[in-house]
Amino acid sequence: MIRHWLRDHPLLGYVALAFTISWGGILTILAARGFDLSPMLPLEAGLILAAMLLGPSVSGLILTVLMDGRAGMHQLGARLLRRQFGAHWYAVALLTMPAILLTLLWLLSAAIDPAYSPRFQWPLFAVGLIAGSFEEIGWIGRHAVRREARRRAIERLRVMRQIDADADHNRIADALEKNARQLRPGQ
Repeated sequence: MIRHWLRDHPLLGYVALAFTISWGGILTILAARGFDLSPMLPLEAGLILAAMLLGPSVSGLILTVLMDGRAGMHQLGARLLRRQFGAHWYAVALLTMPAILLTLLWLLSAAIDPAYSPRFQWPLFAVGLIAGSFEEIGWIGRHAVRREARRRAIERLRVMRQIDADADHNRIADALEKNARQLRPGQ
């Protein structure tokens, strides 16, 4: 029953699954702490981050399997492995946010309080790297590919209609010219 509902309402199902998985994981971690919101250990914060980021990824995988089966998973794998841009653009995409964050933390530690000084924490780095690598798996990335294919098909249809309209216009113009010549036989 749930499977059929998800097939009929994939986008709503994606949002519901992502929300349930993410917040279910967060509430599980907080429940293990007794819902104590005092400062967390880096590992606990990393687990919460992982729960937040894995919700969309796992939901995307579930819906890809339900909607397209093995073929969908193969297509997803091919998209993940295909390099679309030069390496320098990947470096810009991966390093911009860390550079901004480090700059901000250094400025805050110099201007306000040394407690803001940046510290590298391996568990958080690992969680961010793993969760970030799953970003494309989300349903929205898959949905965007389908939407782009649909946009291209609509654009091709518009071009074909324009060509057809131009041909119709030319036929009408030729017919009007022929009629005009018949009305003025001397030309």
